[in-house]
Amino acid sequence: MDQGWRGYHARWEGSHWLARAMEHWEFYRKFHRKLSAHLEPGDSLLDIGSGKGYSALYFAANGHPVIGIDPDAASVEEANAWATRFSLPARFLEGDIFTYRPEGRFRMSYSMGLIEHFPVDQAVRMLSIQGKVSDLVVAMAPTSHSLRTVEPCSIPWTPQTYGTLRRAFEAAGLAIVDSFGAGQVWSHWEGRLHAVLPPAVVHFLQNRVGYAMNVSVIGHRQG
Repeated sequence: MDQGWRGYHARWEGSHWLARAMEHWEFYRKFHRKLSAHLEPGDSLLDIGSGKGYSALYFAANGHPVIGIDPDAASVEEANAWATRFSLPARFLEGDIFTYRPEGRFRMSYSMGLIEHFPVDQAVRMLSIQGKVSDLVVAMAPTSHSLRTVEPCSIPWTPQTYGTLRRAFEAAGLAIVDSFGAGQVWSHWEGRLHAVLPPAVVHFLQNRVGYAMNVSVIGHRQG
């Protein structure tokens, strides 16, 4: 595994898995709910770059079988241990989307904070592979707001917009189903905006302008 990614995962050493998971679930609540709206009971998911398994186990707890793939062996081991403790239908494998060979087709495949680390051609290739192994394809990536307000990741990455993600989806032959912003921007203006603006306006800023920590796109293969 790349040394940079090892350093990234080391940020959370010393804190309990459940405490980290609860923080993750709270921050990505909108993302999880948006994806859940496209799922039926029992639909299966592929979590690409599953890390410690936080999102995968959220979906598994809601009745969706999940396969998670990640190149970090320690994260895979930890995620599998918690899936076993909770008796959840999730299994984690060491690997990546470019080498993984699924046993069957998934209803949905998703990545969170991964696609922005790839050059455009690799990002398009990843989305194309997702379209071959799942009915619905999802990618979530941080915006420039995240770049300004979060401790920088040691792995080079490019802030994303709705435009860059949509163009990657289209280049991969995917039709756009939905796009949305998730994660309140951490700034002194954020509280003021929520205090003076109606919720519908805040949602517009997130979902149309990209005033959010992350932007997400959902698509499916055309034809």
